[in-house]
Amino acid sequence: MSNHTFTGYLEDDRGNEHELSVNFDFQPAEPMVRYPNDDAYPGAEAEIELCEVMVGKEDILEHLTDDEADRREQQCWDYLETLDEGR
Repeated sequence: MSNHTFTGYLEDDRGNEHELSVNFDFQPAEPMVRYPNDDAYPGAEAEIELCEVMVGKEDILEHLTDDEADRREQQCWDYLETLDEGR
């Protein structure tokens, strides 16, 4: 598992943009192991877990709507893609 942070923006109800810092954990996909049977493992998909979404010194993660949290998670995937392109 690795931890990442990136800067993004959040628009409030009045149309004002606020800089935010998104901190998340990333667990890469794990391949399936079929043999030997004692060590068989179905594998796992890659996962992202949001840890905190900071606006200034306030963590707003618990206040995000499901849609907003989904958007932040998608931004995490997008951020990881930019890291892959740089390799």
